[in-house]
Amino acid sequence: VIAVPNGVIEEYYYTRHPIDWYRSVGGAQKQINRYCEKLRDLAREYSLALADINAESLSPARKLSELLRTPDNGGSEDGVHPYGKGIELYSEVIYSSIAKYFN
Repeated sequence: VIAVPNGVIEEYYYTRHPIDWYRSVGGAQKQINRYCEKLRDLAREYSLALADINAESLSPARKLSELLRTPDNGGSEDGVHPYGKGIELYSEVIYSSIAKYFN
């Protein structure tokens, strides 16, 4: 199984990682998106199960602020690591990807 990581809340991400590191690549989320696309390509190339948490986390039906640690839900300006509903999302997406792959 290849698990594609969640999106990030750049506003919080840049409190710990200098924004200047990401200007030349269009921002942290754009760099993460490029990485995620490479993972999707590998899954297709090798016919592997794909748990695309990135696509699910960035879906218009979801709010990253409800999936990732923030001051409101976890007490810190994290914006990267799954928290609460984000942990549930990982387990649901990975489980359904494995189930789909083996059925």
